[in-house]
Amino acid sequence: MVLNSVLDVCDGNQCLDVQVTHDGVPILFHDFALQNYGAKSIGLLDYQEILGLDTQMTNLAELRNIPEPLIFNVELKYPYRDDFELIPFCATQDLQTYCDPIMNVITTWNRRMFFSSFCKEVCIYMKNFQKIHPVYFLCDADDIDDSFEFVTSHHLDGMVCDSRCIFADESVIKRFKTAGLGLYTYGALNNDESHMIRQLELGLSGIITDCVQKAIKLTERFIP
Repeated sequence: MVLNSVLDVCDGNQCLDVQVTHDGVPILFHDFALQNYGAKSIGLLDYQEILGLDTQMTNLAELRNIPEPLIFNVELKYPYRDDFELIPFCATQDLQTYCDPIMNVITTWNRRMFFSSFCKEVCIYMKNFQKIHPVYFLCDADDIDDSFEFVTSHHLDGMVCDSRCIFADESVIKRFKTAGLGLYTYGALNNDESHMIRQLELGLSGIITDCVQKAIKLTERFIP
């Protein structure tokens, strides 16, 4: 059975946080810089330079053949809001230089997946320049109303929020379902079985969790 409501954001150390090197290679890396090597920004280094510093670095293209039913949440790690103040060495490519290499890799895949980003400009760009995969806005725990307005006004496919938002106001799920939008959650609570079950009972679109196998088993109860 194909599961439509379980997503894998992190299986062990395999996170789908995507950045693009200076020479246009999409790689999986969470931080904006290699902290252990003089805080060198990913966007300023060529791929071979990074491999010389971190041989464990994963190229996005290497994930093409990972089997379903897992849906890939490809988080586009692009600086937003206060990142430049908090991370002074954070280098930024223009949107096209950053987004296009990722799209060039992804469009060769035949699997279920969606893009997500905390950066509004990236979400808008990906929605406008590719029509194959859904685009979701990643939001903080305290700005659901503004995020809902942003998603609807720019015709995005849904939102990803911290699961704390759901437990603070369960009506959020109904609001998104009524609008025809997807709603996924992330966060530490999503590794707890009781919290997973409650969200699935409420009709959440999907759960982003480290405990993938547990989530798959639980989801089978809620999919006919």
